[in-house]
Amino acid sequence: MDKNVKSLSMKKNIIFSWIIQILTYIIPLVTAPYIARVLTPNGVGQFSFANSITQYFVLVIAFGMVDYGTHKIAMKRNDQDYVRGEFWSIFFSRLFIYVFATLVFFILLLTWGYDQEIDKRLFLILGLGLLNSALDLTFFYRGMENFRVVSIANIIAKILFLIGLFVFVKSESDLLLYGIITVSTTFVANVIMIVVAIKTIGPIRFEKKKILTCYKESFFYFLPTIATSVISILDITVLGYMASKTEVGYYEEANKLINIISAVPLAVCPIIISRITKLKAEGNEEQIEQKFIQLFNLYALITFPAFLGIIAVNRYLIPLFFGDEYMKTIDVLYWLSPLLLCVPFSYSLCCAYYIPNNKINYITIFQFLTSGLNLVANILILKFTDLGAVGVAITSFPSAILMLALTLAFCWKHIYPNKIFKSMIKPLIAAAIMFGAIFLVDFFIKSHLKGGYILIIEVATGVVVYGICVLLLKDKIVMQVLGGLKNRLHHKEKVSE
Repeated sequence: MDKNVKSLSMKKNIIFSWIIQILTYIIPLVTAPYIARVLTPNGVGQFSFANSITQYFVLVIAFGMVDYGTHKIAMKRNDQDYVRGEFWSIFFSRLFIYVFATLVFFILLLTWGYDQEIDKRLFLILGLGLLNSALDLTFFYRGMENFRVVSIANIIAKILFLIGLFVFVKSESDLLLYGIITVSTTFVANVIMIVVAIKTIGPIRFEKKKILTCYKESFFYFLPTIATSVISILDITVLGYMASKTEVGYYEEANKLINIISAVPLAVCPIIISRITKLKAEGNEEQIEQKFIQLFNLYALITFPAFLGIIAVNRYLIPLFFGDEYMKTIDVLYWLSPLLLCVPFSYSLCCAYYIPNNKINYITIFQFLTSGLNLVANILILKFTDLGAVGVAITSFPSAILMLALTLAFCWKHIYPNKIFKSMIKPLIAAAIMFGAIFLVDFFIKSHLKGGYILIIEVATGVVVYGICVLLLKDKIVMQVLGGLKNRLHHKEKVSE
């Protein structure tokens, strides 16, 4: 294999994966206050709704091939001939689906129009962006356990996005320009990844039989992918049709914050799929157990303080971050915050147990059950109440709880539950103490300072108190990280001598 995509260590991959997730979600976090104010809740809602429509076609084009491709490449990533055959089969399989899906998208745009309130040109721009789904080579770099190229490509794309956003998008009338910038910068990232991959893989290989096999096998990954993604997409689509695009704007900004925070623990999952698949093939149960415990310890370290922290500072965060027009988002975020506990946990179980053990059918059933519950609940609450975005947020919680309960119930005997939950106790204690400290600080300063100052003080308090607590409790991952830093410093001192 070319040195550009040779496998990296797990630590390096986690770092590069986090870079990708940070760029994917932190950049929107940084730009969200600007976009929220410039495009207004209605503009944000229009873009989010139009994007939700295109996402259905994105799912069809992907056809579950990200997880399927990761699994296939990871199995024999050191066999160049094998990797070349799998790569081109997956690439052409998705390209053929793209042609069909894009044709359907534009026929529906011309005949139905999707929504009369939104400029059809926005749908046209996002429709052209469907090409990005066909060119996405994430499966290849995940399977090779090398996220460096993906990280570099994303850095370049996000820099271009930031430049385009702040130079060209000045008001709600620039919504179409915002769409063009979003689609074109993603295309740049994909082109970079394709150039590097093709240089590594070698000449094109077209094998009709392998392409047909690819469709057959990836279909079992496609079903759970649909069910997983459709929940969040349906929330926006149903809300847009049954309420208003402004309500979609309120929901979108709260959901954006949840996704950003969830991205940190979820960044490890693609690496875990590849690593546990490899360990499973080698029969290394001891290492698999260790990876499980590390994964959920990391999950607890991030999600517990994030969940309690959001609850503590939400009422100060939203108006400062998005502006006074988004006050309704405060209630939406309160109801969405439990997803920080449920979604990363259930998704981690899927990545660490169900996918490496080829139990995709279980995920499919779980996700369709929860998606169905969520859709019915959304329709009922929007039809019989005027809660709007808050109503959709409320219905998300029982669906997430059901998904977590199902994923836990059917793998309980195989995931070392006692050791996993034991590894989560110290982060939970530290997060609870942090929440208490923020509550006390808020009680004493809320009548003396403005919201922005209160937010800064409370966030600082939470970070310091939580950090001190996990150190005093000697959480395993924290101690390992500190030990590694200490050894490196000691090594540098020896070298300098």
